[in-house]
Amino acid sequence: SSSTPITVVNLSLGSGTQPTGSELETLENFVQSANTHGLGVVAAAGNEGGPMQAPADVEGVLGVGASDANPANLGAICPFSNRGAGLALLAPGCGSQSEPGAGNGIEIAFSDDGAPAWAEGTSEASVLVSAAEASMRAYSPTLSYSQAQGCITSTLANGGNLDVAAAFDACGLGQVVSEGMAAYRAAN
Repeated sequence: SSSTPITVVNLSLGSGTQPTGSELETLENFVQSANTHGLGVVAAAGNEGGPMQAPADVEGVLGVGASDANPANLGAICPFSNRGAGLALLAPGCGSQSEPGAGNGIEIAFSDDGAPAWAEGTSEASVLVSAAEASMRAYSPTLSYSQAQGCITSTLANGGNLDVAAAFDACGLGQVVSEGMAAYRAAN
């Protein structure tokens, strides 16, 4: 049987208080250890509309804020999203949808039964970035976490927003995108 290695750690959490010196040192050591072992670390920026929180603002962590998924406001930072030093990028995490009966936020599925739901927050945004990075590394196992994150952060669009297709292309995975889009068009 084949096994798929874990390549990304997603931290959809934040600290309401700034860690003490020793707590911060411990956190930094864990992040550095994860990076040394080839793991990318992605974390939610926080939902208080203020400065970045640990662990998203720690060196070696890709800190993700939330942006509006509504095409009318595409890319605008969500009012609740933390921002500032340590914010690496934005990904969809809020926005009223245009479909009748749709909720606010982005469409998600409950993990226990797959039922559709709506959610908003930097936790949802960081999951999208983590999934993009893990997917890139699954398609190209020789990519390091820093190469994959570099492809993500060097192709940001609309004021710092995740552009998955451009990131895949930057890492030499453009064929995955074109084949996926062709399959999507054929099915719809």
